[in-house]
Amino acid sequence: MRDLSTGFAALGIVALTGALNPLAAQSTVPNLKPAQVARPAAVAKQAAAAPTVTTLGLSRSKIAMDLPKGWSSEATKDADDAYVLLSPDGFTTLLLFSVPAPQMDAALSGLGEKLKGVVSEPTLQPASKGEVGGMPAMMADGTAKVDAHPVDLGVMMVLNDSSQRVLFLVGFTVADKGDDYAKDVAAILHSVRKEP
Repeated sequence: MRDLSTGFAALGIVALTGALNPLAAQSTVPNLKPAQVARPAAVAKQAAAAPTVTTLGLSRSKIAMDLPKGWSSEATKDADDAYVLLSPDGFTTLLLFSVPAPQMDAALSGLGEKLKGVVSEPTLQPASKGEVGGMPAMMADGTAKVDAHPVDLGVMMVLNDSSQRVLFLVGFTVADKGDDYAKDVAAILHSVRKEP
């Protein structure tokens, strides 16, 4: 089987406009405290020791992945294992959600309903099958509209047969931002793995 984690990033299916991203308006400027200003050596030491990745564990699907430094994750209120992953500038977004399903084909039938209200007029090409993190995976790219603007659309599904759940990773690309975080997205997808 083909390793799909490199193909997903090569399709450039990861950006969403800041206008559609509810978290993009949040400031990323740290709130400096007097202790940080008074002890720059201690702050520099802490920064040097900071991890370069943050692990995001999805409890229901029992899948984990690593987010590169500067990326954030926000749990959504509508479902377990549903997250919005944001790049440091907020222009690159991945949507994650999982559904109970013993097979990927069964999960795929509900994708349109999950994306309703996020994208309109989605059209996907036939899916490629392979593996990600040792788990069966399917990937498809296509097009859609977001707020009446055309975008590239990409969907990756990963089946964790031990949890009987399928994880969806859905990305959107705005033409002028699609390559900004391709390496980060490739790193995220390469890190997808089963949790014990």
